[in-house]
Amino acid sequence: MYTNELEKVPKEASTVQGAQGVSLQWLIGDKQGAEHFYMRYVTIALGGVIPLHSHHWVHEIFVIKGQGEGRGGETPVVLKPGTFIFVPSNEEHTFRNTGNTALEMLCCMSKPET
Repeated sequence: MYTNELEKVPKEASTVQGAQGVSLQWLIGDKQGAEHFYMRYVTIALGGVIPLHSHHWVHEIFVIKGQGEGRGGETPVVLKPGTFIFVPSNEEHTFRNTGNTALEMLCCMSKPET
């Protein structure tokens, strides 16, 4: 078993090209022994954005704090606490903070291809 606390996990900048004001905290991944599924905490600062992009892994996202908007394929979605989203592999998607506080989301995903 592995356990930790969110405030002890370092923040990293998003590597998505064009991302602004986005930090990631990798909660569970290779280092913790996860072989197939990862978990990360995503924070999008005021006015921040994860631009439209796609990749081969899936996302399962749960909004914890803040307000925003997103899109997967052609489907727009309002992001608020309690909203959850499934993004299939290869679907273009984007997320933007439209609120007045940070937008914080828990993101579970299949292991990214390197």
